[in-house]
Amino acid sequence: MKIKKKNNINPIFFAFIVMLLWGSLYPTVKLGYTLFQIDTSYYPNLLIFAGLRFTVSGASISLFLGVKNKAIPTVKTKKEWGGIALVGLFAVILNYGCAFYGLSLVESSKTALLKQSGVLIFIVLCALLFKDDKMTIGKGIGAVLGLGSILILNINQLEFSMGLGEIIIIVSSFCTVTASAICKKLLKTTDSIMMTGYSQLLGGVVLLGIGLALGGSIKLKEFGDFALFGYIIAATCVSYIIWYTIIKICELSKLFIIKLSEPLFAAILSAILLRENLWQLHYLFAFLCIALAVVISNVKRSDKKRGEEPQEKNEKAETLSYNTFSYVNTLGTKLFTVICLPNATDKFPTVILRSPYVDYAENISEEDAVARVAEMQKSFVENGYAVVYQHCRGCGKSDGDCIPYVNEREDGLALQQWIREQPFYNGELYLCGGSYTATVHYATAPFADDIKGAVFNKQDCEYYNNTYRNGIFKMGFWNWYVNMYKKKSHAQRNCVMETYNILPFSDFTKTVFGENIPSFDEKLHHPDRNDAFWNTRNGGGERRNAIQNADIPILLTAGFYDISTGGIFDMWNALDETTKAKSAFIVHPYNHGVTPNSQPIQFDNATIEEKFGDYQVKWLNAIRMGEEPFVERGKITYYKLFGDTWCTDEFVQPKKQVTFTLGEGEKTYCYNPYAPAVFNGGLTAITGNAWQEPPNSRYDIISVFTPEFEEDTFIKGKMQAKLRVKSDCEDTCFYVRVSLVKEEGAYGLRDDINQISNFEASYTPNDRVDMEFTFEQHAFVVKKGEKLRVDISSSAFPLFVRHTNYKGLFCEQTTAKIAQNTVDLANSTLTIFVEQS
Repeated sequence: MKIKKKNNINPIFFAFIVMLLWGSLYPTVKLGYTLFQIDTSYYPNLLIFAGLRFTVSGASISLFLGVKNKAIPTVKTKKEWGGIALVGLFAVILNYGCAFYGLSLVESSKTALLKQSGVLIFIVLCALLFKDDKMTIGKGIGAVLGLGSILILNINQLEFSMGLGEIIIIVSSFCTVTASAICKKLLKTTDSIMMTGYSQLLGGVVLLGIGLALGGSIKLKEFGDFALFGYIIAATCVSYIIWYTIIKICELSKLFIIKLSEPLFAAILSAILLRENLWQLHYLFAFLCIALAVVISNVKRSDKKRGEEPQEKNEKAETLSYNTFSYVNTLGTKLFTVICLPNATDKFPTVILRSPYVDYAENISEEDAVARVAEMQKSFVENGYAVVYQHCRGCGKSDGDCIPYVNEREDGLALQQWIREQPFYNGELYLCGGSYTATVHYATAPFADDIKGAVFNKQDCEYYNNTYRNGIFKMGFWNWYVNMYKKKSHAQRNCVMETYNILPFSDFTKTVFGENIPSFDEKLHHPDRNDAFWNTRNGGGERRNAIQNADIPILLTAGFYDISTGGIFDMWNALDETTKAKSAFIVHPYNHGVTPNSQPIQFDNATIEEKFGDYQVKWLNAIRMGEEPFVERGKITYYKLFGDTWCTDEFVQPKKQVTFTLGEGEKTYCYNPYAPAVFNGGLTAITGNAWQEPPNSRYDIISVFTPEFEEDTFIKGKMQAKLRVKSDCEDTCFYVRVSLVKEEGAYGLRDDINQISNFEASYTPNDRVDMEFTFEQHAFVVKKGEKLRVDISSSAFPLFVRHTNYKGLFCEQTTAKIAQNTVDLANSTLTIFVEQS
């Protein structure tokens, strides 16, 4: 189900539908006690009824999700299973075990009202357990009114009564709040509908089993019985599916006001279906008290209209709303900027985020764009941070043209200065971002004194690493560039992966866009890492060594299968001792997008979120509170693949090394640049890992194997290879890929590419030359009986541009020729470095 938010009408409408359905369940369940001939004095009968309801509804929701996704919903980790079990315990087993019993003792309309005590419990628990959720005057008044509503409900002829039924209903409400607190954390990494279906199914089976074990029974004989039961199941399924859809686009606190209508619907439907006495004055007063409690607890001052330019400083504190926006003028261009604040009057540490990945915002209102950011960044706000989130130039709702990497320094520095002039600025700025959204912060180095810390994910600050590997142009990264360039103008792009085979390659931008792009074209003429060009602006010189000598706590993260992995390791190793001592580095076992499902193997508890939770907020909190963070400073915390554990150390290259000869004799193959070899998975590219094709899958791929390992072996650091080769051309390329052979297939580990001219500038065809290959850092275990596979070729499509087999600047070459390349396997080796326990 997809619910669009337009002028706040649709979500509110659907929320009332949910309340109508939930309210209807109180009298229909109680009616079911009679129709199903349930002896409510015998509790196991109630457990069977509750168990049947949630077993069938949980199975139905899970089936719905399976049909929708065309696959059985899967729970990936033990942590998710534990969370689902806890939700099932509190939301179903304890909650409805109490609620169904309490409903047999208390009128359904009164039960619905008592259940709203969960709002009171929610407010009190937040104030007591969450340090950044302060008890405001409004919340205090709401708590008193909420307590008053419970007292009023139990006044009968001016006498106070709090019977067993009322107590059980309140306990049920407490269980609901406990389940909500668990869900709040669990839903960050778990599909909400899957969690609902499985937790209901689990809870329902447990309740059903307990009821049957204790001798309970119910009778469903007449058609009307099944019709009523079918309605209960349908109302349960539909209401939860809708609820978890709208909860993603609306703040939960705002929905509490709408949730107040639930007892009203229950009371009205109870009067209609059960002929209960609705017209009791104390019910009306209790209802009004709960209404006031929820409204006062959630009221927010919002005197300032969104989009207005800030007023003078002495007026800003009174006019800023919680979530608003502004257009920050930078170099004559207006950049859309969202501001999210914990409240409208205080000063806060401010998290800065700038992103080009905001295409969704082009065709929605500014208010909806603000709401989207508020939802995405609510964790920061809930922890007491202001969030300033800017759409990069030419992206989303910002004006101008998106030309990647150009103007990011000016735009970023201008935004920092703008924040310093705002009333919510408390003197502390924090930089957060990943991939390109980290690069925009690197461009503002050296960092100002009020920047107190940072979290930089999956991106290094060396532009060369995105563009080349040993002088061979990377296709994968620049395909991203093609999609980004002037994307808001929706200009036609004449580009498929084969376009990267164009000769001369210097015509690439003209062919793709119909115009030359200097910021792109210049890079084609400087394939040497040591060229002075890489210190210029178009070469990314403003970002080089961005965090060196930063003297602030920085958290770096990366995946072992990413285009930036080696660069981030280099960036870490180049840190000055002072900065490194304050900082930390985490490496997970996945790709650039941190998408385990897209990788060959999903490891248990292996994403940073699974292991450490909301790590960005935790890192910033540790800085602000002067506490030790969740990972050790000055060291690298990394996941050991197939050792299934997280490790923390300095990631020093082990001293013990083992060298394997790659075979006997020589092997010659034909390398045709017009038909380059294809490999699955990028390994050191954005796409990440993949199962490999069978060995020797093409005429131009040589596959060799190491002996089987005699014991479990922990390989760590940078593996190395040496090839003794020759070619009948004046220059050519060799590509090496190392994989781990498992029962399921060959699991890619590392790759490297190089060309003869990097080792012998004046190479004479058919001379022998030794080429060295150094792979990026890794940490994995080879199990006893497993072996490594080495694939050798001269190309790797679609990862790197093909080598033409000509010597000289590749982008100016107008033709390619076929090469006969030879590898002397007897004089070629693979060296691994083994960490000893």
